[in-house]
Amino acid sequence: MKKKFLFFIVFFIFSIINFSLISASCQKNQIDINTASLEELDKLAGIGPVKAQAIINSRPFNKLDDLLNVVGIGDVTLSNIKQQGLACVSDEEEDGEEQEDNEEEDESGEDKEDEEKEDKKETIKQIKKISVNPEENKIQEEQEIKPIILSPISPKSIKTEPYKKELDKNKFAIYGLVFLGILVFFLFKMKKQKNEKTEFK
Repeated sequence: MKKKFLFFIVFFIFSIINFSLISASCQKNQIDINTASLEELDKLAGIGPVKAQAIINSRPFNKLDDLLNVVGIGDVTLSNIKQQGLACVSDEEEDGEEQEDNEEEDESGEDKEDEEKEDKKETIKQIKKISVNPEENKIQEEQEIKPIILSPISPKSIKTEPYKKELDKNKFAIYGLVFLGILVFFLFKMKKQKNEKTEFK
């Protein structure tokens, strides 16, 4: 009975912890990919202005794994974003609450409104820069997507000047060992002949 009760408590605590992780509500220092500006998305690992614009065009997202549907974002980029821990996707209710909180904060001070206007202007400028040259954007995306192909290296192509000197040193060592072996052989032979002469006398 105690084991079942203990198991139930552990299971309950574990499910509470998992529920809080699964709900993945965005904290103040995190970036919600559904509402973030181009500049904010640019802060994510592996995301530049082109990919940030692609994220904006592909909204809304239900979870971070949906970023795989964005052009130019693969498994590696997604894992880097997750490891960074800066990106999040908030629920719709939380988005509404955040927007209400943001509106209340905006009403409290004119400075914040001015900053937001400047941020929006900069974001629009960046979007215009991206959209003005769509061919350059395609070229950049193609360059980022191309896989790196490694060709096998033959041992002959590795030999350069520093390595040749090391190889020469290795050859001298081998020659030295061969010479030493021959010398030891002759010394033993001479000793054997000397011992034979002394035995017969």
